[in-house]
Order: sequence, then structure tokens, then C-alpha cells
Amino acid sequence: LLKGVVTSLKASIKGKGKWHAGDSETLGGSTVCDATEFAALFPGVALKPSGGVLTTFKLSREDLERAFGNTLKATVTTYNRPRSFAKSYKTGSTDLDFSSADGKYSKGTS
Repeated sequence: LLKGVVTSLKASIKGKGKWHAGDSETLGGSTVCDATEFAALFPGVALKPSGGVLTTFKLSREDLERAFGNTLKATVTTYNRPRSFAKSYKTGSTDLDFSSADGKYSKGTS
């Protein structure tokens, strides 16, 4: 299940297009699981019911490292920021830093 989240997250990273040094972006990753699998994936994470079937949660950097370990790694090619209609050039690559995550857990939906 965690690999499914990472795979969908990496698709979001690729879908963003060109990355520039210092970019900050909110991206989505998702998976389908039942309540027991969810609790096993994120032990100790405080769930905040928001009424109905939707529950929200937040993961800190430490929670992400504990849950995902080395599977949550991504490197992107970076580009310069050209002016006007000038061509952009590759400036290298950088590892992405995942500082936190906000999530939604929906129960009882199909």
C-alpha cells in the first residue's frame, strides 16, 4: 500500500513539469485501503473526524520517515528561470524534501 502512495506521488511530481531550484509544491498521493490497513500504515497518527465519513490527519517529517522509510525518495531535474521567451536549460538535479503531509481518510465510500 505504501508503494501505491509513493507511485501516485511520483506521478504527481512528474506531472508538475519543470522544476526550478527553490520550488515548493503541494502534491497528492493516494491509495485505497480499509480501516485496519490505514491504522497499520500510520500508527499513532491523530485522526480528526470532521463529520460524516471524512477524517483528516497530519503527518510530520518524522511520521513520514517512520511510515515510508527509504521508499519516499525522489530526484528531479532542475531548470533555470528564463526571461521572456528564452529557452530554459537544465541546471542539474536535486533530491526532493518531504517536510509534512496532510491527508484525508474517507470511510464507508466505494
